[in-house]
Amino acid sequence: IRERLRERVGASGGRPLPASGGRPLPASGGRPLPASGGRPLQPFAYFDKGTLSTVGRLYALADIRGLRAAGFLAWVLWVGVHIFFLIGFRNRFVVMFQWAWAFLTYQRGARLITGDLEREPERELTPTGRP
Repeated sequence: IRERLRERVGASGGRPLPASGGRPLPASGGRPLPASGGRPLQPFAYFDKGTLSTVGRLYALADIRGLRAAGFLAWVLWVGVHIFFLIGFRNRFVVMFQWAWAFLTYQRGARLITGDLEREPERELTPTGRP
C-alpha cells in the first residue's frame, strides 16, 4: 500500500498533495508548462548540507556527512555554508556585511511581540533583587 500511495500522494506541512506535486494541473492537458520552455521538468533532487546549529557567539555544532565538529570550527562552517548557498554575489555581500556589523556591535535582531498583553505594573527592586 505504501508504494502505491507514495506514487499518488506527497506531503507538505502535513497535508496530502496530488501527484502533481502540489502544483495546479495545467489546463494544457498535461503538456509541459510554458515556464519550462517546452522541455520536461527535471525530477527534484535534494542536496543534504548536513546539520548545523549555532549555540552562541563563536560556538556551533556541525554534522556534515559524518564529519562532526563543535566550537569555533563548526561556527565558521555554519557561517560559510549559509553564505555560500545564498544566490548572487550582492546577496552574499549584503548578508556578510549585516552579520559582521551585528556581530561586532552586539546588535540583536528584532524581537517582536504583537497583540495586547496585560502586564503587571513594574516594581522597583531592592539591592537584594526582591520587591
